[in-house]
Amino acid sequence: MYRVLTNLILLVSLLLLCQLVNAQISSNMTLQSNWNGNSIGKSGNFYNDCWGYVDRIGNEYAIIGSPTKIHFIDITDPSNPILKNEFAGGSASIWRDMKTYDCYTYAVADEGQEGLLVFDMSALPNGPITQTTQDNSVFNQAHNLYIDVPNARLYIIDADTRSDGLIVYDLSQDPTKPTLLASVDLPGGTIHDLFVKDNIAYCSSGYNGLYIYDFENPAVPVYKASTSSGGYNHSCWLTEDGTKLIYAEEVPIGLPMRILDITKMEDDDLEEISSFQDPLITTNSTKVTYHNPYIIDQYAIVSSYEDGVVIFDISNPTAPTRVAHYDTYSNSVYSGYNGCWGVYPYFPSGTIIASDGITGLYVLSTSLTLTTDCQNGRLDAFEQGVDRGGFCRSNCAYTGKCTDFDRDGFSAELDCDDYNPLIPATVGTTCNDGDSSTINDKIQADGCTCAGE
Repeated sequence: MYRVLTNLILLVSLLLLCQLVNAQISSNMTLQSNWNGNSIGKSGNFYNDCWGYVDRIGNEYAIIGSPTKIHFIDITDPSNPILKNEFAGGSASIWRDMKTYDCYTYAVADEGQEGLLVFDMSALPNGPITQTTQDNSVFNQAHNLYIDVPNARLYIIDADTRSDGLIVYDLSQDPTKPTLLASVDLPGGTIHDLFVKDNIAYCSSGYNGLYIYDFENPAVPVYKASTSSGGYNHSCWLTEDGTKLIYAEEVPIGLPMRILDITKMEDDDLEEISSFQDPLITTNSTKVTYHNPYIIDQYAIVSSYEDGVVIFDISNPTAPTRVAHYDTYSNSVYSGYNGCWGVYPYFPSGTIIASDGITGLYVLSTSLTLTTDCQNGRLDAFEQGVDRGGFCRSNCAYTGKCTDFDRDGFSAELDCDDYNPLIPATVGTTCNDGDSSTINDKIQADGCTCAGE
């Protein structure tokens, strides 16, 4: 009888645990689709990082790396991901990283001899994606890259020829042939990842901690400040007001994320505001590990390995709270670095994508309101030249004043300037009649002459 009761209690406990785990799969996030079209792995990984791109008429694309390829997937219909193209890099690498600038995607790999790859996206949505460049003249391998879009600068991180600093390119002259500006060593040593705004580089420098440099003159960077909390400083992101920074420490497992006040960095003073973690499961909960944080408004959207995608409200930076999550990895205890590798939350539609190292691309939605700042009347961190560039839509394939976006704003391709909420339409003219129903209107603005031209 005792054994029967014991087994019954155990069974009930297991059922409750399963219900608890299943109940934690998502909160305020919904799975729209999962793309898992790669079958070639390396060291147990089939996918790595991800990024996003939006074409000139608003179609959205996920870019995801795998050990041997870079995959471009149309997610305009989030419930129906469509592989547009994929390119073999030439070698097998666990780590790949991709970023976008204007109509181009840039990619590097940490293994092999691929150098810098450049892909032209300007023919989308109807034309092909093409590889325009493979440049091995400066490096063959790199762990990561970042693009400071408003300043048209590409930063190469932890390259085989510059492991103790940064390689910096200019993209403004010919994005398919980046111009080398500098290759410099830095006092913080090897950089794992970075964020750049207004030429200030916030560098996650592994066990050396966080280092901040002024790269206005990339050949002579100026040290600003640094701090360390003991773990491996993996990646960081700046709040939109530029006063705070969040970072994740990947090694050892189980370290919390931290928020810094950076308003006194001119005095080499980086004050920690808080450290925090909020695991989805309670079993060995101190082992939850955060990977890559991104910020929109008051939210930090984080790829969190075995916790999947987690969204924190950091409006009160002294006490961040978890407000949404979607778990891409089913586990009952924390064991390491399986699960969600990357996340990208900057699509104008509000779609969020995430990459799981084993199960591929996740296309997600959230009940939270994430504002991507495409139409707020000012240039934000990722906007290039006008209030609609960067992560909103590409600027490519448009010529002439009617579609140059200098006065027409976010959607000048939709019947000139009648779509811009910041500049009211002029009633009674073909150019500003508020009708963007025809194909030519959407692509060529009907060949109209804009008011004031």
